[in-house]
Amino acid sequence: MASSSKKRTTMAKMNRERAVKEKQAKKQERRDLKKAIREAEERGETLTGEPLGDFIVDEVTGEPVLDENTGKPLRKPPVPVPVAENGDADSEEEIS
Repeated sequence: MASSSKKRTTMAKMNRERAVKEKQAKKQERRDLKKAIREAEERGETLTGEPLGDFIVDEVTGEPVLDENTGKPLRKPPVPVPVAENGDADSEEEIS
């Protein structure tokens, strides 16, 4: 005799499957971010498109200073470009 009832998926199983999918999605986001950072560094930019700073050079040897963890040359932070906002008191427009 065959059973006429449908086989059900328990809520616990559905929750486990959802958790696995969320974990996989977060992992993929991290992979994509790391890939974007690597590609930007190869182009000599930051993720926002700003040029990277120059390499930090040892004054005695003249060699680039290397990161202790990665072994890659360290860079100076990029110099931010000042942006004048409208309505600033320091703007060049005279108020009469």
